[in-house]
Amino acid sequence: MNGRWSTWSLTCDSGETALMSAKFRYWCGECAHKTPWLDEGEGAERLAEHYRRRHPGVEPGGDFEIRSDAQPGGCLGGVARMFLWLLG
Repeated sequence: MNGRWSTWSLTCDSGETALMSAKFRYWCGECAHKTPWLDEGEGAERLAEHYRRRHPGVEPGGDFEIRSDAQPGGCLGGVARMFLWLLG
């Protein structure tokens, strides 16, 4: 490992897969739905899919956030950091 986050994935308690390189989370503008941390394109597609299912006929809106490097790893970031530290 060269000190960079790879794109391997972990599965959270919720069953969602969190990519280690994923930096975007999208929020619905109509309800409290948020996507998991994903790559930009996949996050936007998941939000559009949410709108098609839950808010048909409504133009997708909402907001997004970009994860800073201080919060890597999604829901299992601490475990992943420990694992990488042990391998190093």
